[in-house]
Amino acid sequence: MRIPKGAAPILTPPKTIVVADPDGARCLKLAAMVKRLDYNVFLASNGSDLIRMTSGIIPNAVLLDLDMPPVSGQPCLEALRSNRSLSMIRVITVSDAGRTTDLVASTSRGAAGYVTRPVSPTELYRTVQKLIESRPRNFLRIRVLFKATVITGTTGRATFATALSEQGVFIRTLKPFPEGTKVKVSLELPTPKPLVLDGEVLYAVKEAPDGLAEPGMGIKFTGLAQSIQAGLRKFIEDQVIGEGGEGLL
Repeated sequence: MRIPKGAAPILTPPKTIVVADPDGARCLKLAAMVKRLDYNVFLASNGSDLIRMTSGIIPNAVLLDLDMPPVSGQPCLEALRSNRSLSMIRVITVSDAGRTTDLVASTSRGAAGYVTRPVSPTELYRTVQKLIESRPRNFLRIRVLFKATVITGTTGRATFATALSEQGVFIRTLKPFPEGTKVKVSLELPTPKPLVLDGEVLYAVKEAPDGLAEPGMGIKFTGLAQSIQAGLRKFIEDQVIGEGGEGLL
């Protein structure tokens, strides 16, 4: 959570990413990960479709597999970079870890960054955030819907958590605690028992007449043990990959 103290999150529509890979199964798997990162996603299986698609929707980024077939004899990366109207699209090349040299070389040909397979959700998230977001996050954050209880002193709020990272959580409530309030958060994740953590209210979002902003409070975890933080990271990454949440506790 990198929101400055006293600032509510800024609501912006999801950005768009095109996943371009000639391997259908691999393309679908990566696209599912991108979707779970809360981006709009489109798929392209060949160079011609990629150029036509990017010309139509102008995505914020393209995840481009190095083995995408060329377009009219020109590599896809060069085809994108030579089209002036597509020059603002950030291209992130993708390939196996054994082809790191080729991936690094792609950055000198116009790629803005690269990720290696097997794709780490955290690496993918940080790379995309850095390249297309004005306020990039360092920690993978996902949407969730778990029962949660937030307690300070003798006052408690039984409600739901709607976003989670290894550093903090957003709690939906019409009665958020003031910024700076020290709290205990009990999260009913799919674990044998609720996860109870110390935290501090980083920001509060009050209910607005327009109803666009979700009311609640962003809580930063404090005094988090490394083992618990690692467990949270694995749980979150497993959700992005599409696996279960084993091993959190």
